[in-house]
Amino acid sequence: MAGTIFLIAGPSGSGKTTLTQELVCRISRLAKAVTVTTRQPRPGEVSGVDYYFVSTERFREMQANGELIESDFIYNEYYGVPRTALDRACDMAIVITVDGALTLRRQEPNTLSLFILPTSLEAASARVAARRCPNEEFRVRRYEAEVLAARHFDHVILNQDFQQSVRQMETIILAQRGARQYSTQTKATTLR
Repeated sequence: MAGTIFLIAGPSGSGKTTLTQELVCRISRLAKAVTVTTRQPRPGEVSGVDYYFVSTERFREMQANGELIESDFIYNEYYGVPRTALDRACDMAIVITVDGALTLRRQEPNTLSLFILPTSLEAASARVAARRCPNEEFRVRRYEAEVLAARHFDHVILNQDFQQSVRQMETIILAQRGARQYSTQTKATTLR
């Protein structure tokens, strides 16, 4: 993986997936990693685009075969990041669980973590309810524990206004690219 891995996490209903989709449209050479889940697709979701939707048996097989760089059981479902998701030469945005982001940060040195914070439990709960999630109660129950984890992330974005949140995330990503390019140029100059 030549680029930076941007780990985008937050409580269920925080808007992390929608924000990431907008960022990928706005920023060249930023791709969204397609992760794996055992949950059922929501209306409009497409396997291989939004997630790889697999059975619990297939997920466990992927774990056993070392096909996942990270996996988590949350909201009564399995989620994971396939190793192949990092096989790209561009920057990668991974929408990931809070625990998954903290785990992957320890494993992959070239990461930057962004925590998407909803304005309130009520706002997040309303978004979860609008999606008609079968495991809504699990998602809402974890809200406070996930918000407490925000202190372990590199950046926290309060998702109060969608466009402002996208601009904040875009600024962070472009600043990271600039820092990486500067670091690469400095190393090249030093080696001469």
